Amino acid sequence: MRCILIDFTVLKTNLLKGNFESIPYERLNPDQLGLESLSSVFFFLSLCYRYPDKEIYERIKEALPVFQDFFEDYVGHLPELPGQVDMEAEYVRLFVSNYGGVVAVPYASYYLEEEKLLMGETTVALRDMMNNEGFALKEDIKEVVDHVYIILEFCSGLINKIIDMKKKNENFINTLATLFTVLYNYIGKYVVDFSDKVIEGSNLAFYKDVSAALKGLFLELDEVLAEIFDL
Repeated sequence: MRCILIDFTVLKTNLLKGNFESIPYERLNPDQLGLESLSSVFFFLSLCYRYPDKEIYERIKEALPVFQDFFEDYVGHLPELPGQVDMEAEYVRLFVSNYGGVVAVPYASYYLEEEKLLMGETTVALRDMMNNEGFALKEDIKEVVDHVYIILEFCSGLINKIIDMKKKNENFINTLATLFTVLYNYIGKYVVDFSDKVIEGSNLAFYKDVSAALKGLFLELDEVLAEIFDL
């Protein structure tokens, strides 16, 4: 039987176009440790873009040292966590409310909709993808589904779902396509612009460092995923 070769660009193109029949599924054997690592990074980054109340702040503080290697790769050092009160105030200024305008709007629709409208068609499509993948927000979460932290958590959840399906020998191609769609057609289209706004506008080094790392990860995302899929 002839071996069908595939490279990462071909895989990405076919996944984003929904051409699943063109993908030699039997060759897709992503490295589990690589997937677990990427899922953890996405989830930690999602924590960093949540409002840092006492619970979230303590979770960030506890988890931060685990990601020393990740941050050293992208910013050269482990970010220093500021005090909770300072972090809360800066979060509001950056992402919620600020005299003269929010520094970095955290909603995907602001960047993806032509008139920068919130809750547009892109938001509805993202919500439908979340529902189809069984990703349900807790009732106490009042944020719109296209907030950057929710999208990052969704990516983490999708990776975990793929890991679980792979362990059960289930076909994960549809969930993989959803992951690539979110990574490349949603957050990937605006993450550099968003990160640059935080880097340039934040008064706290922590948010600058986290956003520089987020930007760096997405600039190298093809290479990261290609290595995980050994393509």
